[in-house]
Amino acid sequence: ISKAEDKGAWQIGGSFSPYGQENYFWTRGGTINGMCVAGCGPVAWALVLDYWDRYGYSNLLPNGDAHYDYRDSTVRWMINQLRGLLKTSCRSDGGAAGTYTDNMDRGRYFTQARGYNFKSTTFYGDYVGRNNLWQNLMMSINNGWPAIVVVDATEFKGGRNTGKPNHFVVADRYDDRYGTQGDYFCAKAGWGSSRSQCVSAYNLYELIVIQP
Repeated sequence: ISKAEDKGAWQIGGSFSPYGQENYFWTRGGTINGMCVAGCGPVAWALVLDYWDRYGYSNLLPNGDAHYDYRDSTVRWMINQLRGLLKTSCRSDGGAAGTYTDNMDRGRYFTQARGYNFKSTTFYGDYVGRNNLWQNLMMSINNGWPAIVVVDATEFKGGRNTGKPNHFVVADRYDDRYGTQGDYFCAKAGWGSSRSQCVSAYNLYELIVIQP
């Protein structure tokens, strides 16, 4: 990337855990026959909370150690709590779980229970209309705050954006090219990898800014 082509680029410092969706016997949120996948909403919040537990807010997770595996008992506990707070539902037997964007701000209650008072603000709209989404995403990352973004998962899987937002990811990097179609952001998809995948900023449908 040439600086001559870019208005600005920014990346969150620090590392994220490779959390993914686990089909498990959750006790909070919806299940079918006692089981359900975790859901991308709780996993996205877990990625953000685990990040902040390592970088300045060490009481967010109990037991003190770094929790890099989503099968870790502490991480399972965190995701279970988040499933309840976010009112995550199970949509099919062993298949998909869903969380309404309107409930995503409720993840801040987890921080309050751990002695902190994080703020969470949801922004609606689409990138084409700007609607403050792109500016607020840049603001969040510039401040060093990983943000949760609602995207069309098809593009994250290497396909063409279908315009159907259906997945929560954690944005940690952007490149702003003067508001052109070259604008893009990168995010942790929550599929068991700490690698960021980068997609067009037109795949920015809704945004949850989490301020520690």
